[in-house]
Amino acid sequence: MNWVTILFNLIGGLGIFLYGMKTMSSGLQQFAGNRIKQFFSFLTNNRVVGVILGLSVTAIIQSSSATTVMVVGFINAGLMELSQAVGIVMGANIGTTITSWIIVIKITRFALPILGIGVGFYLFSKNKRVINFGQILLGFGMLFFGLKLMETAFYPLKNSSEFLPFFAQFGADNIWQILRSVFAGFLLTIIIQSSSATVGITIALANQGLITYPAAAALVLGENIGTTVTMELASIGTNINSRRAAHVHSLFNIIGVFYMILLFPWFVKIVDWAVPGGMDFVSSDGTKPYIAAHIAAGHSIFNIFNTLILVPCAGWLVRISTWLVPGEMDMAEKHLEYIDYGFISTPSIAMEQAKKEVEKMSSMVIDMLSWSETLLVEEKNDRNLEERLFKYENIIDTLQAEVSHFLADLLQSSPGGDVAEDIRRYLRIVDEYETIADYCELLAKYNIRRREFRFQFSEEANANLRESYKMLREYLTLSLPKRIEINKTLLHEVDSKGKSIQKMIKRFRNEHILRLNNKECDVLPGLLFNDILTAFQNIRSHAHNIAQAAAGMK
Repeated sequence: MNWVTILFNLIGGLGIFLYGMKTMSSGLQQFAGNRIKQFFSFLTNNRVVGVILGLSVTAIIQSSSATTVMVVGFINAGLMELSQAVGIVMGANIGTTITSWIIVIKITRFALPILGIGVGFYLFSKNKRVINFGQILLGFGMLFFGLKLMETAFYPLKNSSEFLPFFAQFGADNIWQILRSVFAGFLLTIIIQSSSATVGITIALANQGLITYPAAAALVLGENIGTTVTMELASIGTNINSRRAAHVHSLFNIIGVFYMILLFPWFVKIVDWAVPGGMDFVSSDGTKPYIAAHIAAGHSIFNIFNTLILVPCAGWLVRISTWLVPGEMDMAEKHLEYIDYGFISTPSIAMEQAKKEVEKMSSMVIDMLSWSETLLVEEKNDRNLEERLFKYENIIDTLQAEVSHFLADLLQSSPGGDVAEDIRRYLRIVDEYETIADYCELLAKYNIRRREFRFQFSEEANANLRESYKMLREYLTLSLPKRIEINKTLLHEVDSKGKSIQKMIKRFRNEHILRLNNKECDVLPGLLFNDILTAFQNIRSHAHNIAQAAAGMK
């Protein structure tokens, strides 16, 4: 027996299979990026709808890991609630079983022609959609070619007296053998980081008669637990709800495997009854032609049955995951809370994440403006509030740099025309918000100057400041990018209100000069009041720029 050839075929086949799966999944994500966004736009708290969405997206991109990692990104970006994610995660488990059925289809002999056609499209076309389609075919061909190599590697082992006892331990004759096989499937999936690949290996082993169907079924159960590790790893460093969603996924699979082990003998009989052909039938070439269909069917039946059982219990899964990950969301402590660089390859989703980050910036800027009013107009010497305002300004500085860097990287990935235009507009918007935050910080520093020199503003001046703050807060809220994008006719209202603020500030400045002339106001406090009005004017100007950029005018 040529062990070098066996080892090379096994390692090479697994590598080609894994890379083919990654290539195919990446191509499908690129090809269907906007469709995925449209799918998730139908999100509701209805768990059944969530299951259908999770199943559909996984069927489209052929990767439950990609779907669950996407769920983590959506939750982290604030585009999805934890309650909405539960159904999608369950549906993804069903959707991933489609890969098993693809493997069952006997098209391995067409693997190389499919691979060759895919390479042709991928290398020689300039059309982006054709390139993505070529990438899909390329990955599809590599997947089946890798599977064929693995089957070739396993073929000599079925007559090996050295290896047969090794495979014999992965049986299902008793509870300990079942647990051993489940653990082996779990461990193999963690090592390879692909449940589809481990199912492919299981099918290759079973096809060559090296393991029985019950042993294969137990391995697949373990693979269902192993696939949860990808989502757990993706949730590291994300927000609380993202980590809870990963735990829901783990609980869903662990609970399902636990009771399925108890029902294992009946589970095997149901699968054998449901699939035509004997699971232990051996053809003239020594292979088992029907066992692959049994493995795929068992994979599907387990996940469908588990979903039907646990969908009504989703609320309990959420409660348990909340208990496992206690705490409340802190919106301001993190810098990039929503952006995930893993979505650069899906520009439409990445852009939505960036918009959520900018939405957070806008909320922080409005808070800063309100706090500066508390300090200046109410003349409160609140050092903690001052420190919080300065902290927010530092966070916004960092956000501006990080969001701009992300958008620049996204622009270099050659997104579609609409997304590219969005990127350019939001590069301008984040700069404008950062500048407004600088002026809010300046207003807080004016309060420190007022406190140090014991300046007092007249009642009339304080009334002017209160009215200015009120108008500016309303103006910043009116000019929010998400509001302008939804209703661009608001730009007329923004223009009108902006002119009103300009006239108001001019009137306040004239009245202030009159008070100075009448000696109703001291010079130094008067100069400070004038500086404050100038800051207000600049904030109005930058808010107007934001509205224009959001409407596509700048």
